[in-house]
Amino acid sequence: MSYTTVLLDLDEVNYRIASLRSSREFTVPPLLRKNEIVNCTKLSFSSSEMASIGMCLGIVLGDYVSSDDNPYFANFLLLLRIITCLRSYNFTESDLKILEYNINVHNSNHVILYPKTNGSSITPKLHVLIHFSEQIRYFGPPRYGWCFRYESKNAPFKRVMRRNSNYHNVPWSLCTFHQKLVGLQIRSDGELDYFEMTDSLKIISMTDGPPIEVQFSQWSKELCDETSLTLFSPIRYLKKFKICGRICFVGSVFLRKLPTSNGLASFFRVAEVVASDNDIYLIMENMDTISLNVDSFSFNVRATKEFTVISPLSLQFQVPLHCFFYNNTFHVVPDYYHMM
Repeated sequence: MSYTTVLLDLDEVNYRIASLRSSREFTVPPLLRKNEIVNCTKLSFSSSEMASIGMCLGIVLGDYVSSDDNPYFANFLLLLRIITCLRSYNFTESDLKILEYNINVHNSNHVILYPKTNGSSITPKLHVLIHFSEQIRYFGPPRYGWCFRYESKNAPFKRVMRRNSNYHNVPWSLCTFHQKLVGLQIRSDGELDYFEMTDSLKIISMTDGPPIEVQFSQWSKELCDETSLTLFSPIRYLKKFKICGRICFVGSVFLRKLPTSNGLASFFRVAEVVASDNDIYLIMENMDTISLNVDSFSFNVRATKEFTVISPLSLQFQVPLHCFFYNNTFHVVPDYYHMM
């Protein structure tokens, strides 16, 4: 750890992490504390903040250290690879064998790199990793049974209880207030939308101002060539929208093609969202994949200024990816193993 500590300017690292902005919803992690880093103690982060710092550290620390000559950083990157694998949508037996091997290598390295005089270096969470491959064989990918959506429900519950003044029967008060809020939301947005049973794109916010004609849009050529719109069709721009329950923005990045034997994965991002009287169109900018950077654990991509128009429904089975603009380069963080 001392080798890494000498190279790190912690204030600069904190500044760079704080300046990172993702193209999708992202919990900005708090500042790294010097005493927690030097003493190798547990970081005082929430689970969402810990997930965010894992993505940011690879991108930021890649400027300071290399996995080729720093075993601590190399083992950290191996852990990121394991987590990325566990987020996959499907697994083959070969994938599970690779996962088992990587977990065994990581845990063995962890014992060597972080020895303890009293007790074991392996924490309960690191031990649980050993059993994941067998659990996947029995129950399928963890993605379909994880508790993130249940955890996110805690925030609405906390907001409800701030209005509560009945402490004699807290469960009854919580359930009553929550069901009233659910009823109001269903009444305003509709039952199908509340339970995410609609296939259409939901508009969350539009740009200010009245509609304009296609001929006055910078996307007039693409819209006229690839859609049924004419130069005189009225359109409006959207800023924030939801595709099958997933919140997206202008700038959100999606996977375009999985990697092949001849090339890396490719991506595109939302350049604009246009709403006409009858339909909604996504204007996507193609992203050129430069490389898969091992030390930053991300794809280095660049904008190509090449655009195409697609329907929102073509993205209904995709998740927007985390993309950070750092050092004049877009860094796309892999979401699951088969992207790499």
